[in-house]
Amino acid sequence: MASEGKKKGVPALGWWLMLVGSLRLASVWFGFFNIWALRVAVFSQTEMTDVHGRTFGVWTLLTCTLCFLCALNLENRPLYLATFLSFIYALGHFLTEYLIYQTMAAANLSTVGFFAAWHLLVPSCKMARGACCACCICSLTDDENRNVNRMDASSVEFSWRSPVVPML
Repeated sequence: MASEGKKKGVPALGWWLMLVGSLRLASVWFGFFNIWALRVAVFSQTEMTDVHGRTFGVWTLLTCTLCFLCALNLENRPLYLATFLSFIYALGHFLTEYLIYQTMAAANLSTVGFFAAWHLLVPSCKMARGACCACCICSLTDDENRNVNRMDASSVEFSWRSPVVPML
């Protein structure tokens, strides 16, 4: 009986998202209050104004909020998808800043790119221990998710197969 009232712990994915959200808070601080540190740590190949720093801070605060909300609500598919997409957008942003605009050094890209790429490369929904997000990995590998009769209107299905992430 005592085990029935026991709360479930936070899955590994939730802890990962809280870690990333906490680290993003540091970038928010730098964007608003220490633009020099943001310039040295991220955009070392360009000039940054205070407006650029605050814009980066607000954008990072939004992604930080998504990380914390998703960490505490892994079963919420739309929230998970929005958080997952924020990692794709962040990686795309940093890659274009490095490859096209050349505002970042390779060392800076490797640091910020690690957190964006890690979330995309690791089959994160499997880390959620049963709180499946119906992402492309699960939708393509789990026969239960393919059963159209069991799906509701809020299901998210992708027909894309990732060349990077192995199918489990």
